[in-house]
Amino acid sequence: MQGVPYHQGYRTSMGVLLEVVSQFFLQAPTLQTIVIYMMSRRNLSRKRDDLDAVIAAETEFCDRALPLLCVQLDARVIPVGLSNLEDVLATSLTAATVERYISAFHGVRERTAHHKQRTVYLLAGYDPFDELARVASRADMTRISVDSLEVPLMLDLVVRTGNVRRLSDFVPLQAGYAELFFLDKMFPDVTPQDVGAILEEYRSRVRTFGS
Repeated sequence: MQGVPYHQGYRTSMGVLLEVVSQFFLQAPTLQTIVIYMMSRRNLSRKRDDLDAVIAAETEFCDRALPLLCVQLDARVIPVGLSNLEDVLATSLTAATVERYISAFHGVRERTAHHKQRTVYLLAGYDPFDELARVASRADMTRISVDSLEVPLMLDLVVRTGNVRRLSDFVPLQAGYAELFFLDKMFPDVTPQDVGAILEEYRSRVRTFGS
């Protein structure tokens, strides 16, 4: 958001994220799972002011707003990533800030674990190579399948906002046959009407799965 302080911009984005998640579930009643890219491993190299703002906004999002939405949607939250974040973030942020951030993700998982109808995966400090390494540490590499991944499902649709045409390491194995939709607006500008248009186009596409 041009001309808006980092903290205000990220708080606004978290409010839009709540609305977008809600609209996808409401406008696609059979939808059971959404995967949200909160932050990639590479995002952790942002400059300190930017990183501090996004950490604060995401912490508040997990502590307050997201649990309330999960009650309405009967949705559980499963964080993915977070490994070794203490070490990575400690070079830029205070230990207390990092602890609150990680605790917020674990806390929303615990508070929503009893919900069964829907699932929201939150990717925080996510890297696909980290995901594979963690899976490989507890399984024979020759037997890894999507069911053994930390996001254990194949995606149907990936939406990317902004002026870019890339996945940026967003669950590449799970997104192998997903339909890609690139929205030419920044995320804080996304509306319920955009969600409807995305779903309408998705329903009109013929999916061949490589055949």
